[in-house]
Amino acid sequence: MSQIFCWHLYTSCHLYHPTCNLLSSVICCRIRASTLERLYELTDGALGRVMRHMTVDEPIAPLLAEPHFKAMDRRLAIVLHTVDDFVRDSSIEAVLVSDGFS
Repeated sequence: MSQIFCWHLYTSCHLYHPTCNLLSSVICCRIRASTLERLYELTDGALGRVMRHMTVDEPIAPLLAEPHFKAMDRRLAIVLHTVDDFVRDSSIEAVLVSDGFS
């Protein structure tokens, strides 16, 4: 599947359903090793904490309400679960793209 088609699915679908932006990952699941490593570092609420910290000093703070930070953490868990499913169904080699950063 072409990257353009995946991008189209990603950009047009997310307007209709909050988890639909994961569709491109489900259809063509390949992820850089360094990206996956970073995503795992942001689990257990770390993504929400990082984003909360990054936006606290914004002149128009608060940019997001607390439920939004929690939603980021929930969606990250869905992404990682999806990647784990692909690894289980195929192989780590088929899913991970070695990028030399991890």
